[in-house]
Amino acid sequence: MPKSKKTLSMQSDFIASQDLFRLLSESASDGMFTVDLKGNIVYTNNSFDQLIRMPFSKIKGKHFTRYVAEGSRERALSCFRAAQDERRGVKEEIDILDKKGECIPVEIHASGLVKNNRTIAVHAILRDISRRRHLEFMAREAEKMRALNDFVADTAKEIKYPLEAILSRTKTAVQEYKHRDFEYIGYKEFCNIVHTIENIGRQVEECWQTTDRLLNIHRRKTGGLSLSCNAGMVLRAVVQSREERLKGVNLKLKLKLQDSLPKAAIGDTELTHVINSILDNAIEAMPAGGQVDIKAARAEGNCISIEIKDQGVGILKENIPNIFEPFFTTKAYRVEKKSGLGLTIVQSILRAYRGEISVRSNLRHGTTVKISLPVYRKSRNK
Repeated sequence: MPKSKKTLSMQSDFIASQDLFRLLSESASDGMFTVDLKGNIVYTNNSFDQLIRMPFSKIKGKHFTRYVAEGSRERALSCFRAAQDERRGVKEEIDILDKKGECIPVEIHASGLVKNNRTIAVHAILRDISRRRHLEFMAREAEKMRALNDFVADTAKEIKYPLEAILSRTKTAVQEYKHRDFEYIGYKEFCNIVHTIENIGRQVEECWQTTDRLLNIHRRKTGGLSLSCNAGMVLRAVVQSREERLKGVNLKLKLKLQDSLPKAAIGDTELTHVINSILDNAIEAMPAGGQVDIKAARAEGNCISIEIKDQGVGILKENIPNIFEPFFTTKAYRVEKKSGLGLTIVQSILRAYRGEISVRSNLRHGTTVKISLPVYRKSRNK
């Protein structure tokens, strides 16, 4: 039976639509490919073929994950499933592989192709973001260099000022006593000399502590350290010292200690530095004031758990994995720029004593830092 004019017209429109789609697809600068519901490739455009340096004839019928880098496969599969099941556009950044196995970073936008209210395939558009990634990398490196310069300048100041004080006091003492007859030195002069020596000792200790903190960045060996401290006493001392400096400020520290805390396998100087660094971050995160809760208790696994929770501005979710990286800093709430080494040093110290640190944070709802330290046992260090 001959086809009606209406049927012929519909077929003609359909063929014209296919030709238009193919023309638009082949002339697109972004790579495009279509996979069936099993994930096998059924179509690619010229840009996709050029991107992975392979013709369609070589990849037709192959599963699309074959051309996805191993570290991106789970995200690519999740993107494929979301586009298929939810029938909506899904965006993700993944790395794909070209003919030589080299990684190409791309932004993928996948969406389901629906016919008769049923998803029959998944179509994806790929945009090469290599240049963007390179620019982002260069920006991060430039930021690290600026942070490094700031860090060097800050460290130089930390060492410079004690040394200046030492130089000034020694010059004064030399000028005052170099022509004196010490056979008849008086009690007042003797006290002045002792006081000068004590001040010089304190300034030298400051310089030593600064250089020791730098060395902790490179400390990687664990164990072999037999130091211990009373964690409760350290926390009380730190809080008491902080409270004196926070007088007149709308900021409170609340300390809660479990009774009879055992000794922690870490030195008191090291633990003091760790707690002070975390409190520095907590206080900076609360420019309008608030409360910091500090809790310490014995935990499972023969450990001591210390938790410090603030009511500050919080940290962006995507920044949390980077906060322990050298020179990384979140500047959103910082009044003055920091070197970005505070938590790096803290993590290094804790690792040296087999301790751990973790951070949970919600933007505008505060941050919680949890420290886990082994209980000190004499037998473990023999």
